[in-house]
Amino acid sequence: STSAGVTAGNLFTLKYVTQDAYGNPSTVGLPVSLPVTVGIATGSGSLTGVTSYDIGTGSGNGTVTTGNLQINETGTYTFIVVVSGLTTVPSPSFVVTAGVATKVGFTSTPGGATAGNLFTLTLVTQDAYGNPSTVGLPVSLPVTAEIATGPGSLTGVTSYDIGTGSGNGTITTGSLQINETGTYTFIIVVSGLTTVPSPSFTVSPAVASRLVFKTQPNGATTGSPFETQPVVQVQDTYGNPSTAGLPVSLLVTIAIDTGTGTLQGLNSYDIGTGSGNGTITGSGLRIDQTG
Repeated sequence: STSAGVTAGNLFTLKYVTQDAYGNPSTVGLPVSLPVTVGIATGSGSLTGVTSYDIGTGSGNGTVTTGNLQINETGTYTFIVVVSGLTTVPSPSFVVTAGVATKVGFTSTPGGATAGNLFTLTLVTQDAYGNPSTVGLPVSLPVTAEIATGPGSLTGVTSYDIGTGSGNGTITTGSLQINETGTYTFIIVVSGLTTVPSPSFTVSPAVASRLVFKTQPNGATTGSPFETQPVVQVQDTYGNPSTAGLPVSLLVTIAIDTGTGTLQGLNSYDIGTGSGNGTITGSGLRIDQTG
């Protein structure tokens, strides 16, 4: 015997019987000891509990009813009995259905993203075992996706209704965006359900598009090099350090923008990936005139 259906995580038992060639229960010719093991024949989950028994005449005498067994993954299943010397008949199929929805998790997050590029998230209500579930879900249940860890800000529409009257347990967001590079995880803000943080992912810089002074020169005295030499960095359009698209060689020259003096010292550098790799620091730069 098998259950016509069972809920994920709930306990059930199986009963199996030795039979003759015509399907009649039979112990004729059955040895005193005959170990049997029940296992899943088709289905994606795992069977937990005691699955091995002795169906021989000295123990089960042709009939075994298992102890409590459990499957936590939803799906359609059949069982098979592994036994030596007898043929086996697979069980009828049965369905493991989801339990009560207890949490909201992410089933889709960007494996990686580029600063400024658009991406989406998929949120799903789940039972205690991680199966998608709308069991016990209210008609309306607002949820909001937020950054749990990471230095940047999430822009776009982040709040939705995942209740049965709207998303019905699944939400795919509209286009979202993060402009700051770094490693991120997301979390869902929701009332009445627990939340599962997303896997971490990395936002990488966009194509290098501008040069900026990361460090301004400081400590200037006429005739002496700046105590703090200027540092020039290549960045993407969002202000992230970037070497994306940067050529192997790219010459830059540091010059005076305003003021009447003359910049002395080495003022030309190669900031390309084969040399400075996106960042150069001035060397021996000075101005001999006050101003």
